[in-house]
Amino acid sequence: MYSTSASTWTCSDVEQWLIHNGFQQYSKILCDKHKIDGKALLLLNEDDLKTPPLQLHILGDIKRLYLLISTLQTNQTSEYDSIDTFKTNGKPSSGDFIHLRRRNIRSKKKRTISRFHRY
Repeated sequence: MYSTSASTWTCSDVEQWLIHNGFQQYSKILCDKHKIDGKALLLLNEDDLKTPPLQLHILGDIKRLYLLISTLQTNQTSEYDSIDTFKTNGKPSSGDFIHLRRRNIRSKKKRTISRFHRY
């Protein structure tokens, strides 16, 4: 399972990943109730975990789970950074959207920083 990109994971793969990383108590709510697959997992942020509909209650678990998710997001972005074209015959997929959005955020940060350093 872990040799494939997280964006291709099924709900079952996400459930196994949660169990493997010690978050089996959240596998039912994330995978069974809310159908979180790999693509949805890569789009989760800390607020998603804290607020309804997920609304996890244990702060330490929220922080640790988000740390794992953000590591996956970073790894996913690294995989896409080496690709210049869309994999889907020129049509963007949701994985491509994640990559383009992150690249856009990075480039905006660089422009903002460079603007302040000009003066």
